[in-house]
Amino acid sequence: RVFNIANELLHTEKAYVSRLHLLDQVFCAQLMEEARARSSFPCEVVMGIFSNICSIYCFHQQFLLPALEKRMEE
Repeated sequence: RVFNIANELLHTEKAYVSRLHLLDQVFCAQLMEEARARSSFPCEVVMGIFSNICSIYCFHQQFLLPALEKRMEE
């Protein structure tokens, strides 16, 4: 039972990291490119919307997810 709960947590974390990647590396990056290239809107607006997504993504992708995966292997 505990294994099933931990496994569900791991799968949920993987999905969360995947969505953070989408927000950070796809949406934010493309909007920043658009803001720089065409000046449709200020870069500050994009940064305001995605202000800490990069930090959150890096933490989960580099630390939390690997720690959960390692723990599940034990």
